[in-house]
Amino acid sequence: MNSNDMLVISATCAFGLESILKSEIISLGYEITASGDGFASIHGGVYDAYKLNIWLRTANRVLIEVAEGATEDFDSLFDLARKTPWKDFLPSDAKFNVSRISLGKSAIHSKSDSQRIIKKAMVDSLKEGYNIASLDESGPEYNIIVHIVKDYCKLAIDTSHSSLHKRGYRLQAGQAPLKETLAAGIVSLSKFSGNCEFVDFMCGSGTIAIEAALAAKGMAPGANRRFAIDNWGILSSSQKADALESDVKKKLEYRILASDIDPRMVKLARENAARAGVEDDIMFQKLDFRDFKSRKKYGIVATNPPYGERISDGTSLRELYTKMGNVCSGLDGWSFFVLCSNPEFANCFSAKKPDRTRKLFNGDMACALYQYYGAPIKARKRS
Repeated sequence: MNSNDMLVISATCAFGLESILKSEIISLGYEITASGDGFASIHGGVYDAYKLNIWLRTANRVLIEVAEGATEDFDSLFDLARKTPWKDFLPSDAKFNVSRISLGKSAIHSKSDSQRIIKKAMVDSLKEGYNIASLDESGPEYNIIVHIVKDYCKLAIDTSHSSLHKRGYRLQAGQAPLKETLAAGIVSLSKFSGNCEFVDFMCGSGTIAIEAALAAKGMAPGANRRFAIDNWGILSSSQKADALESDVKKKLEYRILASDIDPRMVKLARENAARAGVEDDIMFQKLDFRDFKSRKKYGIVATNPPYGERISDGTSLRELYTKMGNVCSGLDGWSFFVLCSNPEFANCFSAKKPDRTRKLFNGDMACALYQYYGAPIKARKRS
């Protein structure tokens, strides 16, 4: 595999974020060639895979697809992996592991056996392709991702290494951390661009506010971390610098507000923002959300309140959601985006139904993003 090869590159995401992921890819100048639940694909080279890693805010991983086919049993799985031209993708000294396997509704149900079979098939393929008797696996590392659903298998090479939600700025998190990629999705859905108030009055470790600042300033979410693709020796330093190049806003028109009743979380959020390079763009404050007020005619509240996993008393949760609604009712013209897994939230928050409810996942937890549109968003929806 070299920098000139044309590849099938897929970006994966959490269910519910597909439309945002596709919009991100298109905004980077690429054409979507395929998409489905949890992924979108393009045709491109290694440089493009690197650029997607750097810039996609809602993607979990960027993969290079290498083979796919029906796999009804272990023999057919071995044949698929054995016939794959791994020589075209991996150098002869590659260190490679079948690192992640997802199985669903298939006759094959053993991950460990699947790993062993695919590894053996890859070894046979590479030895034949390079006409060598053994593999020393002393070179760069390549992790293989396997996805088998309904007796159909896809084999891919992971270009990201660790999940892309690990931006590098959050060394510590709160009790129920929100993934950076999901926070970025919420920010995208809010249509925030830095030209109005943006508030998270239950900020926790600050993830929503930090992702809002990164997006509004045009800063690459992957700028402060490395990827598997960095270790392959395919891209030059000038190509990597070119992929990262952008026009970053020096200062936002409005500062973002991140507040929390817990001073320890406010301190943690400020430290995370400093590592992300956006500390000066966010105003941090110890504040009970019930005391929040604003004279601005329009703004956005985006927050992730307790669901019940952090507070065990169901009655207190209902009271919390009702008080949130009371605070927000005084912000006429504002928009509200609230992520919550508790089905009682909407009824407690407001007598008015959400303009939209989007199903999302916070890790493995099914949630809903309750969206209440203020005047500017409603105007855009009509146009």
